[in-house]
Amino acid sequence: MKKEESFLAKIGLFICDCGGTLTKNLNFDELTSWAEKSGRFAFVVRHSDLCGESGLRELREKTRKAGVDRVVVAACSPKVKGEELARSVEAAGLSRYSLVVANIREQCAWAHPSQPKEATGKAKALINAAANRAEKLEEVPVKPVPIHQRALVIGGGISGITAAQELAELGFDVTIVERQPTLGGLCLKLGTVFPTDDCSLCVRTTACPALGGDSTRKCIYRAALEVDPRIQVMTNAEVVNVVGEVGNFSVVVRKKPRYVSDACINCGACAEVCPVSVPDEFNLGLSERKAIYLPFPQAIPPIYVIDPENCKFKECAKCVDACPVNAINLDEKEEEVVINAGTIIVATGFEEYDPRRLVDYGYGKIPDVVTQVDLARLLDITGPTGGRLVRRSDGRPVKRIVMIQCAGSRDEKHNFYCSNICCMIALKHAVMIKRRFPEVDVVIAYMDMRPVGSRYEEYYREARELGVTFVRGKPACIVPGEEGELVVDVENTLTGEYNRIKADMVALSMSMVPSKGTQELARILGVKLGPDGYIETLDRKVRPAETNVAGVFVAGAAMTPMDIPYSVSHASAAAIMAARLMKRGKIEKPLLTAVVDAYACGKCLVCEWACPFKAISVVEGEAAMVKEAKCFGCGLCAGACPAEAIQLRHHTDEQITATIEGLTYDGTKPNIVAIACYECGYSAIDYAGMLGLEYPANVRVMEVPCTAVIDPQEILKALTNGVDGVLIVGCFERRCHFDKGVRAMGARVALLREMLKQLGLNPQKIQMVNVDCAEADKFVNAAKQMIAQLQ
Repeated sequence: MKKEESFLAKIGLFICDCGGTLTKNLNFDELTSWAEKSGRFAFVVRHSDLCGESGLRELREKTRKAGVDRVVVAACSPKVKGEELARSVEAAGLSRYSLVVANIREQCAWAHPSQPKEATGKAKALINAAANRAEKLEEVPVKPVPIHQRALVIGGGISGITAAQELAELGFDVTIVERQPTLGGLCLKLGTVFPTDDCSLCVRTTACPALGGDSTRKCIYRAALEVDPRIQVMTNAEVVNVVGEVGNFSVVVRKKPRYVSDACINCGACAEVCPVSVPDEFNLGLSERKAIYLPFPQAIPPIYVIDPENCKFKECAKCVDACPVNAINLDEKEEEVVINAGTIIVATGFEEYDPRRLVDYGYGKIPDVVTQVDLARLLDITGPTGGRLVRRSDGRPVKRIVMIQCAGSRDEKHNFYCSNICCMIALKHAVMIKRRFPEVDVVIAYMDMRPVGSRYEEYYREARELGVTFVRGKPACIVPGEEGELVVDVENTLTGEYNRIKADMVALSMSMVPSKGTQELARILGVKLGPDGYIETLDRKVRPAETNVAGVFVAGAAMTPMDIPYSVSHASAAAIMAARLMKRGKIEKPLLTAVVDAYACGKCLVCEWACPFKAISVVEGEAAMVKEAKCFGCGLCAGACPAEAIQLRHHTDEQITATIEGLTYDGTKPNIVAIACYECGYSAIDYAGMLGLEYPANVRVMEVPCTAVIDPQEILKALTNGVDGVLIVGCFERRCHFDKGVRAMGARVALLREMLKQLGLNPQKIQMVNVDCAEADKFVNAAKQMIAQLQ
């Protein structure tokens, strides 16, 4: 990381007065003269339109002819014209990382219009700090990262299928890994679904009829997934390990034996001779299946599978003899295969919360207490009752059914969140029952009805028109009554009345929770889970399909409970993100990453804990190692390292110290250095200038990728060297661009303040304010307050 001792940067300076508009607030003659006399610059060029065509041309030509190796531009914010300036520097033959911008418009001229003298002094300080930083800059290497042209989709439900179809249509190979013996996920049990009231097993087609296709959708078994040359389907399989990084993941998949090969012709001869019958879990145990069975009539792949817990194997082997194509191999063993993938999409979906944990509702003990997924199977014509609504206990027709909403949802004892789709599932079933069995009385006990999707309110209206009764209240318990009926006690919170409702069946609208294995899969992939246990996205607002691990995306209900239309849309988004990455073929990644000094590393694991992106690891007995393709360049590890063994390229301790020294060179008192997160913090300070919100000119700003890159010792060094105060300007804790960076910095600030207090010094010398880019006033107030406290 250190430069050669003989290296001395040759710096060129361009000063722009923005069409002369800044001259009333800044003395550009004084500024230019000061820069020329400083002796720090190979040349000083003043321009009135540096970001215009003529200005950028002059920047390129002057930089090239003068042979400088660093360029400082004193002009508007780097957030405004920084990219254009960087491209011009590159066109002059330098690295874009040889450019440093001193923000003299938003943070000087516009921020201090009533203090032109002080604003000019601050502009000098910003230019001086930029020159200091430029002198310490080092080359930023670029690493080519090849991208393997295959995607791995984990989960074969509607989201996983959609993502795989999208990627295949875009020309990429895809492997779907599904834990169950068939694709389809939870949709297999749902029968009909909202908002279309048709089959749950529809998937999109490659093209609508107007574009040469034969249909807009098809049943899953007719979608030709298993014969698509670009889609590899691996069922009865699960991911057990992942190594590598974006572009080159090596995924270990464990395939459980199916005992039936692809040669199976789905004739059913094996099941006919199988002597073992067991309750069919797919049909709630109300029907039976054989030990060799087809999971579902439209199963994909359409291949029988053997249940190893119930099959007698070679004690029987009748199925082997009965198979006309020799597709059964009772000696098949579990195997592991390795799949190389450039990107990974997690589409593991959700499942119902275990209803047995709601002990007061008696699920599992009272046969006629079912879940909504159970009810969907009962109402399906392919289900165990042929679509008739009858009691599980005795087969009698149901005359009244009570649906209990938020069972396990919005409950601190179980799941604190709303599951999004439970109200619509209940409304769909209520309407379906009233249409098919108008004589059945349907009662929905609810906390709040939330039909939030497009046209979903229509279900609520129709349910009321059909005579569905709505009772606002959550039943405390379900108990058996006389003659086998169930008794549901609920207080109507709208009327204050206590209702005792007798019912033949109770359906629980269960909370939806992440599928089994999500936590372990998250550990294997290194992706973060949210407080609800679902996969956390990189940014819920603008990056809803990306995770904290580069190259790993999330699709559909693996992120949060959602209905089919939203799942399809979200899966398409994930596929597009993955395809966009793979289409590049390779990434030319500037290594603005952490670098470890192996000799200084104490192998303490602090950096591994600090990294939000699983980009740094410590193997026992060895120094920390940075996975450069995973590193986001936040610097949390560098700021946390107690041995100062880690530096962040382009924001090293030496560069940070030099910048601080440059900001405070003129002896202005009290001098405050504001260290701002380059995203929200720096943007809020810019916005203050745009709005003309004045703050003291002796508050001088430097930007860092994340405030957590700052080593606490750098702050103490600054105070020791004469800085009167350090103001950390970070983003919101819940909206940190680097997940936990602002929390880490907040903890350090609290520790440093306590340290100053213990030493008898003023703890107000170190302060922190959290802002988003629109909260310019919050920064201005914090700056004014700090100056007042230190004067």
